[in-house]
Amino acid sequence: MATFINISENNLSVDENQVEGVKKASELVVPALTEKKGAAAAKEFEEKFATLYGDGDKAALLELFLPQLTVLAEYEPAVEEGSEKKPQHFEAFYAVTLSILATAERAVQAKAVEKILPQLIANSTDPTRLRLLMILYNTLEVDHPSRAAVFTAVLDYGNAAGLSSVILPYCSMLGEWLQDWDLNLDQKADIYGKVATMQRSAGSVQKSRATFIALLDLYENEGDATKPADAAVTLICDTLNAPDAMDVSDVLVRKPVQALASTKHKLLLELCTLFRDGNLTMLNDFHKKNGAVFKEHKIDFAVCETKMKMLALSTLAGAATEMPLADVAKALQASEEEAEKWVVMAVNAGILNARVDQLRRVVLVKSSFQRSFGPEEWTKLHSQVGQWIENLEKLQGVFAATRSA
Repeated sequence: MATFINISENNLSVDENQVEGVKKASELVVPALTEKKGAAAAKEFEEKFATLYGDGDKAALLELFLPQLTVLAEYEPAVEEGSEKKPQHFEAFYAVTLSILATAERAVQAKAVEKILPQLIANSTDPTRLRLLMILYNTLEVDHPSRAAVFTAVLDYGNAAGLSSVILPYCSMLGEWLQDWDLNLDQKADIYGKVATMQRSAGSVQKSRATFIALLDLYENEGDATKPADAAVTLICDTLNAPDAMDVSDVLVRKPVQALASTKHKLLLELCTLFRDGNLTMLNDFHKKNGAVFKEHKIDFAVCETKMKMLALSTLAGAATEMPLADVAKALQASEEEAEKWVVMAVNAGILNARVDQLRRVVLVKSSFQRSFGPEEWTKLHSQVGQWIENLEKLQGVFAATRSA
């Protein structure tokens, strides 16, 4: 921490022993207390400060200073004639208070943070409060137990004040920060949930899905898998609504997602499973029987239908190198002309590497998106790997024979 801290227009500074800065900060309180609570309250503050000034009792000094943050936050100091800027008494006093807090014992810091946070977040219309919260966060040491509480307040305040764009870039460090904080499982999940919700509100749905998955992963090997049910539901809904989220296997393998099978959300889980194991007919049947699921969770059926058609194409393409357009049309429940358009869309989306042979009315497939890896797919892959190893061993034998010759 710097020896000197320049504070706003008041040009306050804190010397190495904090004596002069603390004295000047106390002088800011007196007119504010006089206006808000009367001369008697101001006099009482001055008398208490006089007994503490310079004696080094940071705990007692913080106990005296912290309640004054609210007083100064509500105080409108007079603007000097000719000045275009309003004096920033609150920020000046806050900076000095933090300079005292920074050199206090950890137990004293923790108690002070508990009192500071409610005062800072009380006004969600003042964007400067977010900066003050961040300063408080940086004032504490990396492994300080109160850092998590301050970061949580940063998230809550940023969300309430509509300042998510300022905070989200810092959230990329979340995994590293959580390693420094001694938090239990639910506390970690709460922070992940707040970050994911903020990302989602800011339109970063892909990032929010990744954060929700990180949240669910906390409960994979410990804890109650039914606890993060809300996060599991949101993850499924966002995955189904995302046009580019074709593979649902990374969602379905999570224990909290599978735990929905025994809850009121079991139909939502069933819908998600269709995108791994089902087809277009099954999706349409589900929609007819359970249209309320789409309405309740705001799931766009048109997006789901488009994705299922793409998946139908990938399934067909995975079974053969040539697909008659008639078969494609049947799988998509469309005409051959429409089927041809869907093939083009699938190629543009990266689902297929293929082209349409107009003369023969077939789709020539080079490769396709692998929809899922079930037992059959793993068996096939294992067989291919075995063949590759066998071929490699044969080549090694040939090279060895060549060298010896």
